[in-house]
Amino acid sequence: MQLDEAMQDQAKALADPSRFRIFGFIVEAAEPVGVAELTELLGFNHNAIRQHLAVLTDSGLLAEFDEIRRTRGRPRKLYQARADALHAFRSVSGSYERLAHLLLQLHGSDHSPFEVGRIYALDQAITSSEEPVDALLRLLTIEGFEPTRDDEAITLGHCPFADVAEQNPGVVCELHRGLLAGSAEAAGTSIDIELSPRPPATAGCLVTISTSR
Repeated sequence: MQLDEAMQDQAKALADPSRFRIFGFIVEAAEPVGVAELTELLGFNHNAIRQHLAVLTDSGLLAEFDEIRRTRGRPRKLYQARADALHAFRSVSGSYERLAHLLLQLHGSDHSPFEVGRIYALDQAITSSEEPVDALLRLLTIEGFEPTRDDEAITLGHCPFADVAEQNPGVVCELHRGLLAGSAEAAGTSIDIELSPRPPATAGCLVTISTSR
């Protein structure tokens, strides 16, 4: 989807007052939000809430994922604002605003790009009972990488900084490698993560996961 098309879809999604209120509530929430909380907030029925959430998710404003349950029962669908949402809510930064912030940190410190990405991931971490790989997948989804998991690897279907990465892959890929390492560290995991970059325009970077010995 082209940038202007994405912006138009998101603008249309937020033009509805109820969807704007739902998105604002999710942005401000400390944790991922389920349908029940939104039903209580707005007084709508579950189906109406789900329809609004579908529009917000399809337009790229929200990330949808399954709750990790430790007890019996069907896991809930949970929702969180995507960090790369375009022209969305004032408290959500676009992907290139985040990149500018990271590059300013890099310029103003002695940290390497890897370390800047790692620190960013630690700052963004949310305490949860998720399995480490599930937490990593959620972070990658929220950050706009469009990850898919296959056995012991994760394929990144989209590079949120593709244009800049084409010009300087060393810096951008190292930022991403640090983000992966920091997210694993935040989860207190014993997994090793290796990033195998691919051309930014086509994406498909491979994240290999293995258990530390």
